Formats: sequence, structure tokens, C-alpha cells
Amino acid sequence: MDFIEPTAEAAASMSEVAVSLGDLTVTLEELYQFLLVSFGLAELGIVGIVFVWGIIVAAVGAIVSAVLSVVFFFVQAIPLFVVAKKANRPLKWLAWFAWIPVIGPYLSVFLLSNIADGKEIDIFGKFQIRNRNISYLIYLAFALGGNTIITALIGILTLIPFIGQILAVVTPVLYLIPQVVMAWLEYIYLRDTLDLFKPDQKGNRTFALIVAITDALVTFGLARGVCLMTIMKKQPLPKPEPEEVVSEIISE
Repeated sequence: MDFIEPTAEAAASMSEVAVSLGDLTVTLEELYQFLLVSFGLAELGIVGIVFVWGIIVAAVGAIVSAVLSVVFFFVQAIPLFVVAKKANRPLKWLAWFAWIPVIGPYLSVFLLSNIADGKEIDIFGKFQIRNRNISYLIYLAFALGGNTIITALIGILTLIPFIGQILAVVTPVLYLIPQVVMAWLEYIYLRDTLDLFKPDQKGNRTFALIVAITDALVTFGLARGVCLMTIMKKQPLPKPEPEEVVSEIISE
């Protein structure tokens, strides 16, 4: 078998990588020795060694966690900001809410709820929420105090005769209500936002449902950012003419 000799540039690059790895190893070794000697942990033997490595692992974990937090923040903030700025709504300055950290998760949902401003929220075809801010207040109430609300509700219901025995069976299910409500509202917000940019309403509903469930169970907002990335480069669809709206209503 013939082996290809590396070029001078490739050899130099590999040499630099080897030197960098060597420097990193030396740095970790120096840090290890410093912690072991400076705090007198060398005298503790294996316990001191384990303690020092525990400190190093915790520090590396904290750095990785901080980096991932920053990455996740931008994955959620950038597409939300871009989509909110493109949406045909009067208060475009609200898009800047996407860049506020700490309380950002709550403001991002508020912003998402208002992207399709003016569109009613239909509840099982029987009720309509005309003001989308009301739906967001419901979301916020369950996000901040969902378990407290359910606990208070259970406490009131237990005062009713025979209800206590039933609650003992269904209590775990009741505590799922906040997550279900928040996922359902996120689904509506995402569905309406996707409808502004993509004409495939059936596909939009399926996609929004998958994202909302994934967010509720696993990603806690990250899937929402990925979902909005799919429409970042799109422009809002033209608003239908009144005749088209009437025809859609008649067809439904």
C-alpha cells in the first residue's frame, strides 16, 4: 500500500495542533499540582486527588454550561427577532423583546403571541379570545404559578364530600394541566405565525403541534427557535382580499 507524504503546510498544521494539545496538558497538570499543593490536599492522598479533579470537572462543566446557555439564547432570539420584524404588525419595536435575557422566555412567548396580531384564538370552535394578550396572561399565570393554582384548586375541591377520594386518583393528572395549557397556547401562536409566512396550513398545524409538544417535554423553547428558523428568510404572505376571505368562510 502506498502512503501519501503530507505536504509541508499539513505537517506544520499537525505540529501546531500537537504543540497546542501539549500546552493544554501542561496547563492542566500545572493547575492540578497547584491545587494539590497550595491547599495541602497532597497530604490527604487519594481523597485530595479526587477533590482536586472534582474542582476541575466542576469548573469545566460550568464553562460548558455557560457557553451552551449563550448558544441556546441566540438560537431562540435571532429567529424570533427577525420574524417579528418582518410580520405586518403596527408595533414592530416589540421585536426587541427577543433580546432581553433572564425574563426573555416569558417575553419571547408574549412576542410570539402578538406576531399574528388581530387574529382571534378559537377554542374548540365554541369560544373565541379576541384579545391575544388575554391568552398570554393565561399562559403566564400557568408558567409562573401553575402548580400553586392546581394545589389551591385541589384544596377547595377536597372540601366537597366524596371528592377527596376521586382527587387521590386524578391528582397526578391535574398537575399536568399547566403544561398542557402552555403547550396548547404555544401551538396556536406557532401555527398562526407559520400561517403568515407559509400557505400550507395543514403542514403548519402539524409542524406547530410537533414543536409545541417537543418544547413542553424536552427542549423548553429551543424547538420553537428552530421552528422559526424555517421562516426567517421568507416574507409574509400577502393579505387575502375580502372576497377571498368570504369564500374561505363559505367553504369551511
